[in-house]
Amino acid sequence: MPDAGLKLLASISGVVAVLNIAAFLTPYWVVERNEHNGKTNSRYEGLIFFVECKESDGCEVKPRTSEWSSENTPNYRYNLYGFITSLLIQILWIVFPVLSLVLQIWSLKVPQNRNTYITLSAICIAIIVMPQWIQIGAEVNGYLNGRSHTDTSSKSDIPWSVILQAVAAFLSTLSAIIQIGIFVRMQRKGNKDIISAANIKAVNNI
Repeated sequence: MPDAGLKLLASISGVVAVLNIAAFLTPYWVVERNEHNGKTNSRYEGLIFFVECKESDGCEVKPRTSEWSSENTPNYRYNLYGFITSLLIQILWIVFPVLSLVLQIWSLKVPQNRNTYITLSAICIAIIVMPQWIQIGAEVNGYLNGRSHTDTSSKSDIPWSVILQAVAAFLSTLSAIIQIGIFVRMQRKGNKDIISAANIKAVNNI
């Protein structure tokens, strides 16, 4: 198997990791409209802090920890457990592409164990691909139907963090397909080598 395919996979894994890190760090505006009283509250979400703006009280900068003690959090995504869960998921989406990248580099440096490294790399990608697509679908559905989220630069209803995650998920899917193709090709090549060796041995025994 040519090394070019593995180098392409390593490049894709690196890009996926960078995109997931960028999505993790990218803040965005969240606009919440109360259907009962017609009031609009907006929040500028960051990793450590958020800016909350209310029609009556103006804007206020708060650390995320200020909400963790509240029993009546307006949205589950902002409470302590939601924050920790989201944080762990985002970290896994960064860790697995990096681990996949490391395994692909090892497969280039240690050809004799290439099958093992490619298999483990494909498993790392498979672990995150489906959950990431499910999460993206849920996020997009929430933004378009349940709330209005507007990014300050693009004026898009879907924030940049989700767009970056979608691109990363697409590349992860592409990487998984390529790795399956490489694995199948390696298996076929291995079977051909075994058959050739058996034929040579049979000829020598005649």
